[in-house]
Amino acid sequence: MATAEQVVGYATAIRSVWGAFVDRRGAELSGSDPSIVSPRGDVAFSVLLDVQRWHAAFHLRQLDAVLDTHLLPELEELVLPAEIF
Repeated sequence: MATAEQVVGYATAIRSVWGAFVDRRGAELSGSDPSIVSPRGDVAFSVLLDVQRWHAAFHLRQLDAVLDTHLLPELEELVLPAEIF
């Protein structure tokens, strides 16, 4: 990705997919901690949420480091959120 618009577009698409999942299954998951089947084995939904939060924060820190070192000056106008969630 070479432009801020591409980075934002990618992140927005991922967030939309995740948001749609939570919207679709949120009521079902509220107050419970079901087991989610994954290729790496079953995992509690609460664990999945924690891992997804960590994953998003990791990539946010990567972007922040890239912007701080100006390795991609064309992304200088990209504004990162102060918090992940």
